[in-house]
Amino acid sequence: MQAQRAGVFPTIFGVMTPSQPVSPDYHIPLWAGSLQATYRAGGLQLSVFENRSHLPTTAGLYTPDNVVYSDGAFNENSLFVAGGSYTRRMGRITSTSTVTFSRHQLDSHSGYMTSTAT
Repeated sequence: MQAQRAGVFPTIFGVMTPSQPVSPDYHIPLWAGSLQATYRAGGLQLSVFENRSHLPTTAGLYTPDNVVYSDGAFNENSLFVAGGSYTRRMGRITSTSTVTFSRHQLDSHSGYMTSTAT
């Protein structure tokens, strides 16, 4: 955390200074949550799934002094999937119709913190 407090980072690429001021505090919030629900009635089945996550892009696993621990560097994702199917038996034939929709979205403020060599 010495580099975090000083604002100058001794990285494997040389000494770097973040392009924007960083707090000397360790702050990398993360959260995730999901929901899944299914409804069935006769031959109708409706399903919905949603997942949201907010993860830091500052993983300093191998070289912790190379990382700016700030909540300004993150990836926030959301995934929504909905589907429905209808099954109907007509004599000796069974017919199933299915429709699915999905959307994956990355928050437009997601990204990494840039730095410049000093």
